[in-house]
Amino acid sequence: MSGLFLTREELIQLTGIKTGQRGKAREVLQSEWLRSVGIPYWLNFRGVPVVTRAAIEGSKHGAGVSTTAAWSPRVISAGAR
Repeated sequence: MSGLFLTREELIQLTGIKTGQRGKAREVLQSEWLRSVGIPYWLNFRGVPVVTRAAIEGSKHGAGVSTTAAWSPRVISAGAR
């Protein structure tokens, strides 16, 4: 296991989807499954879902997870007066 993105075989293992069925391509079924479980992915030019290792391993960097506190205006954080 190396590289920034999961390999085709790793994506098959993760999703459990090796072939298309019911008239849908494998890539479409994999995309639907990834979306249903909340794993972030992109579709490349060929329509293949691309998943970063950071999204699976839970790394804070590169998975789209913000490590900073959300901004809120002072008026709200000061409370009602």
